Amino acid sequence: MSSPFPPPELREITQEVASLLQERKETISVAETAAGGLISAALLSFPGASAFYRGGGLTLYTLESRVAFAGWKKEDIEGYAGPTTDIVKGQVYP
Repeated sequence: MSSPFPPPELREITQEVASLLQERKETISVAETAAGGLISAALLSFPGASAFYRGGGLTLYTLESRVAFAGWKKEDIEGYAGPTTDIVKGQVYP
């Protein structure tokens, strides 16, 4: 019986990322904001994840946690409109 996680819409990309990491003998660590741990959980569902997954530093799901742990300042969250592409790339906020 196959696991229901990750959901089918994430399973293919998760397998692709995990396979590439294993083939290249590369590792990954994850810090997440909007995903709330989903990226880490999906990668860890792949057999042999301990060979490439080094850890999930922080799951910064709230603006308060981003201020407390990721160096965001109060002024960074004024007018915050959600996780835009620029924010994810680190081009707008820390």
